[in-house]
Order: sequence, then C-alpha cells, then structure tokens
Amino acid sequence: MVVITTQGVPAGERFDFWRDRIAHTALEFRMEPVEHAPYGEIRLAAIGGIGLMKYDGAVATSYSRTRAEISRSQGPYFFVQLQLRGNCQLERAEQQSTLLVGEGFVGDPLREFKMAFDTSLDAGKCSLVVRLPREALSARVARPDLVHCSLLQRHRPLARLLTSYLLNGLDVADEISPEAAVLFEDHATELLAQALKEAWAEQPTPSEAWREAIFVRACRLIKLRCSNPHLAPVPLARELGISSRLLQRIFAERAETVMKRVFSERIARAAKLLGAPDAAHRSVTEIAFSCGFNDSSHFGRVFVAQTSMTPTEWRRRGLEIAAR
Repeated sequence: MVVITTQGVPAGERFDFWRDRIAHTALEFRMEPVEHAPYGEIRLAAIGGIGLMKYDGAVATSYSRTRAEISRSQGPYFFVQLQLRGNCQLERAEQQSTLLVGEGFVGDPLREFKMAFDTSLDAGKCSLVVRLPREALSARVARPDLVHCSLLQRHRPLARLLTSYLLNGLDVADEISPEAAVLFEDHATELLAQALKEAWAEQPTPSEAWREAIFVRACRLIKLRCSNPHLAPVPLARELGISSRLLQRIFAERAETVMKRVFSERIARAAKLLGAPDAAHRSVTEIAFSCGFNDSSHFGRVFVAQTSMTPTEWRRRGLEIAAR
C-alpha cells in the first residue's frame, strides 16, 4: 500500500501538489482549485492487473477530461469511480447526473467527461477509483460502446456487492498471493460486467440507424488504414467501441465481412498504383507491401480473384492505356 498525503505541504502549494499526484496515479485532468484546501490523501494498491486508488480530500472542485488531456494519454483500460462520501456531478456530452454516496460510474479515459464535487469543509469527498484492463471487460459485455459513463446505482444489489468487494480488496491488497490476485481480478471484472448488464437491462437494443452508422464509420476507417498490415476486426472494433463479434455481425447483415472489405480497399489502392505511370519504377511486390499485404503470393491470388487479371497483366494494360 502506498499513501500520498498533503500533510506537511504548505497550504499555498497543495493544489499543485495534488494535481501532480493525480496525473501520476490516475489520469491527467484539467482541474479547478478551491479557495481552501485543508487536506488530501491517496491510498494506492495493485492486485493483479487491477489498480485500486482511494481518494480522500477537498483539493479541487472539478476535474475535466478534454481533448487536450486525452491527446496526451493512453487508455488501455476502463475505470470505475464509486462515491464513498460526498456527491459528484457527472457531465458527459449533453447529459448530467448526480451521483450520491454508494453510487458510481464507469469511465473511458479516451472520452470526454467532467466531474464536480461538493468540497465544503464539512463534506469533502471520498472516492474509490479502480482501473481494469479494457480487453478483459470488453470481452464480457455485448456493448463496450455503452460502457463510458454508465451509472452504477446504489439500489441495485450487484453495484453494492461490487463496491464492497473492491473496498475489501484494497484493505488486504498487501497480503494477497499472486494466485489469489488472479482470482480477484477475474471476479472483480465479472462483477462489474454483470452490474453493467443489470444497469442496461431496460435499455433498448441498438437501432438500425446506429448499426448503419457503425458500418459507415468502420468502412471509412478501413479506407483510411487499409495499408496497415495489422488492420483486423479486433483492433477495428476496439476503436469503434464495440465488440468484434458485433462488428462482424453488422458486416454480415450487409453480406460482407470485415476482411473482405479490407482486402477490397487494398486491391483498389494497389490497382491504382499499378496503373500509374509515376509508379512504374516500383516493383509489384513493393506495391503489394505498401498496400498492407505481407505476402506477395497472397496478394496475387486476391488480386486475380477481384480483377480477373494478374497484377502484371493489370499493370501492362494500364500503362498501355496511359501511353495512348
């Protein structure tokens, strides 16, 4: 257990001290200082791939994640914030929610949001913030795109159970064996996934318009990044904020597959280069690799399947046409 406290820090330096520690232990925020900052304490622990952070104090009135902060950070995780003392005003897009003691939300550090707290001397704030690997949670929920700012309400039993489990984990973090840490991470992630499913139970299924928007966005990203040889359904789905299974289903509904679209874009780009006089000095293999293929034989087979010509035949015909 690591403890960071403002005790002993001069009053005029506490805000800068707190902002620096928050940026190093959780996320970089745009923070607004309070007029009086009597105290602040952070308790840190890790169990397996889960980071546990308990924040206690009244050192800032609001914390904002804007594009500026997001551009300077990476977020291979989701986080859960649970209110232990004091209310939290959560803002995302055009929505606002008030989180009471015992409630919380799940956040995506790569999305914008703002938190504001009651920092009166009598109230202050105390929150438990937990970082979980993004992939582990995404694999357990059908709609990772809904995770950001999903609310965990105190009247739901799974939300209460999750809070209790995580707080107990923080208390015994230094005593847990590596084997027990693996179990703790798995159980905590599963509890959160079930709590989210409970919270989403009354929400409608995605509309056709939403699915069409996902399809259009996916096709645009494929067109932009088809030359990346590592482009595949899983990283593409992750960027879109949905599961790879749902992405594949959306493409299947349109009689397509993700990789079929990827290869079509790559072949279209390669065909354009093969027929361009200013690319005549480049070999077929070089062009294939620049378009995202890493095997010239595979490139040739896919090219013939889509154009009914070999790359060499396509190049010869294109150059003849250009010379006329």
